[in-house]
Amino acid sequence: MKLRRDQIEQVVKEYLITHREIVFAYLFGSVAESDSFEDIDVGVFVSGSERTIDWLGYALALSGDLERIVRCRVDVIVMNTAPDHLIHNISKGIVVVNNDDDARIEFITAAWSRYFDFAPKRQQWLDEVVGVP
Repeated sequence: MKLRRDQIEQVVKEYLITHREIVFAYLFGSVAESDSFEDIDVGVFVSGSERTIDWLGYALALSGDLERIVRCRVDVIVMNTAPDHLIHNISKGIVVVNNDDDARIEFITAAWSRYFDFAPKRQQWLDEVVGVP
């Protein structure tokens, strides 16, 4: 039986709060925007030294654990290494873990600032590549 969005939110939260290294986390994408979804997208921000963490392995381990729990495909994005346009999308989702609101706001604000600073250049590049006026 497929879980409802509110059930998924609760289950994901209960799992992620057991990981003390996770400072904040979001549900985003279709699961945050609609009751109709095929997979679950999760963004996590992790404390610790960025040089000593295998981010891909970490994300895959979380994904695997969550998939076994919710019986649905789960994609985990480590926000520490995500590009600003992806952080922009993730941060429009549902906050499921928030252990340090100041750190979350500071990180998201900086990413949004970089995202909007680069937006005109990104649009110019897309116009040139795609040929859209």
